[in-house]
Amino acid sequence: MKMNLRQLPPAGQPRSWAFTLVEILIVVVILGILAAIAVPKLSNASQAARESSLKDDLRLFRTQITIYRSQHRDVFPGFPGGDVTQSPSEDAFLDQLTKFTDEFGSPSATPTDTQRWGPYITKMPPNPINYKSDIKFLGPDDTLTSDDSTGWLYQPSTGQILPNVIGTDSEGKSYSQY
Repeated sequence: MKMNLRQLPPAGQPRSWAFTLVEILIVVVILGILAAIAVPKLSNASQAARESSLKDDLRLFRTQITIYRSQHRDVFPGFPGGDVTQSPSEDAFLDQLTKFTDEFGSPSATPTDTQRWGPYITKMPPNPINYKSDIKFLGPDDTLTSDDSTGWLYQPSTGQILPNVIGTDSEGKSYSQY
């Protein structure tokens, strides 16, 4: 006794092929397994990209702060008019790094004969980890301790800048060690 599960069409008629429900379910399960393997790897890649971007931003900041200091009488950005007896501010910091400045750090939107240095950055980038772009200024005796309240920590008396992010990166290194 011979069992034929599929009947062949009569001679002269085209064959129609279709997938069975079982075949479709097998393909869906295989795709689901592949997605479960690939998605975490892609998620980790985006975190690694944000961490790399954070390191690049810090490298740029530190370089530009050093250049600013060398051109402005050994004073770090943030002090209005380059006067270290005045309280540093975020506005002075941003103006001094994003505009043209004279040797004392007085900003101008356009270059002049005296305001010939800068701009050092085009704008304050957001921290790629917490997406905040504001800066927390610290006094000379304050410790650089992250609290995640702003994007960046800056100590004008020493020129140190750090990400204001609590936690560790994908390799277990604290963000405060960057």
